[in-house]
Amino acid sequence: MVTLIENSPRMGTLASTHGVLIGAGSDRAFSERQNRPCPFGIAAWYAVCMAQLVTRVDDRLLADVDQLVTEGVASTRSDAVRLGLEALVERHRREQAGQAIVDGYRRQPQNDEELAGLNEATRSLIEEEPW
Repeated sequence: MVTLIENSPRMGTLASTHGVLIGAGSDRAFSERQNRPCPFGIAAWYAVCMAQLVTRVDDRLLADVDQLVTEGVASTRSDAVRLGLEALVERHRREQAGQAIVDGYRRQPQNDEELAGLNEATRSLIEEEPW
């Protein structure tokens, strides 16, 4: 957990995480426990606050990722991997939501009363469109 300590022109942005006070935008960080400078700054922020995944890929996939970076689709290999993981997670969430909707309709299907007039309502909505 990161806690904002101070954000001022004099001190810059300081945040505390895991007992280390980190000065973003500076090249120094301070240990709250020892009250002395530590030899790291923004790099520590990433090391402490961001999880790291390590994986192996074959040459073909690596070449494809490098091509994405070359074409500007992703800024770095890490960015390309991050974008791919975000897309995978989002797709999975959407599939889960869709399946939950399908399951709900299977448990309790629409009845004739709910469906009555649906076709007519749809036609009138389409006729109202200015196209």
